[in-house]
Amino acid sequence: MPAAKDADRRSAVASARPRGARRAAAAANAAVRFLVELGAYASLAYWGQWAGSTGPERVGLAVLAPLAAILVWSRYLAPRAPRRLGDPAALVSELVIFAIASVALAVSVIAALNAVLVRVLHPPGSAPDAARQHGDRR
Repeated sequence: MPAAKDADRRSAVASARPRGARRAAAAANAAVRFLVELGAYASLAYWGQWAGSTGPERVGLAVLAPLAAILVWSRYLAPRAPRRLGDPAALVSELVIFAIASVALAVSVIAALNAVLVRVLHPPGSAPDAARQHGDRR
């Protein structure tokens, strides 16, 4: 009998390991998903900072763009959301939010690089600026 008990105990321990590994993988997956979600909000805020033309517009867009995504996510996509969407609709909604955030980040990075390149290639007082100041239109 003791051998049977040892075999039962060993099989119980062996079956518990994969369950623990699955839990760890699920926790890691949830953590990565959360970090990606935070990155999407950050990219929307960065876009808002570049999209506005005046100070209040920039602040407003930098706050409202991620806030809109946060409200949609917390209402319909979060694991404990009160009105969680079903699987196909939730997946499509998540992909749309991530696509919008990705495009917003790409546009704002291009705008930032453009501003840097304009300053580097045509610094203030360079030939094109000097010609414009004297009324010469080349």
